[in-house]
Amino acid sequence: MLLTGIAGVVLAHVVDYLAVFPSGEVRAHELQATGHAYWPAAVVLGAVAGAAALALALSRGVRSGLFGGAPTAFPITLRRLVPCQMALFVALETIERAAVGVSPSVLLHSPEFWLGLALQVVVAAAIVMMLRGAEDAARRLAGALRRPRLGAERPRSWSLPVGPPVFTAGIAQVDPRGPPLLART
Repeated sequence: MLLTGIAGVVLAHVVDYLAVFPSGEVRAHELQATGHAYWPAAVVLGAVAGAAALALALSRGVRSGLFGGAPTAFPITLRRLVPCQMALFVALETIERAAVGVSPSVLLHSPEFWLGLALQVVVAAAIVMMLRGAEDAARRLAGALRRPRLGAERPRSWSLPVGPPVFTAGIAQVDPRGPPLLART
């Protein structure tokens, strides 16, 4: 959940600042003035977290598809991810302002803060749908490629005779008490 939350917060943050500050120069100045000097590293961290969340969803789907069984409930829900992302976003914005000596109370009058909060919901919904779809696709693909396990379905064998075997070619016959005897004609 934390990986997904980090990726979602970073993505929503990027969209937020692109929407509120469309000019690259103005956006760069605003980011620098509000404690976002670390932002390039945060984008890399968000991308790595997103890739890890996707890899976990795919591996969960592949395991479910290969080993059968009913699909498990997807662990990340919108009900859990939205509050997680919102809390991370508020904490991040508060720490950023405090790091440059600006009171966090300015966030209450900041359009990028309110848009950023709203975008957390939209991005969380998109992430949950994307990860669920990826897990389902991996489960279906792995299920289609699954080969039957050894011993899962045994081929039926011929039933064995109940009495002692008798060779009817006339060459030999088997006595149930000893070795084969030559046939007497």
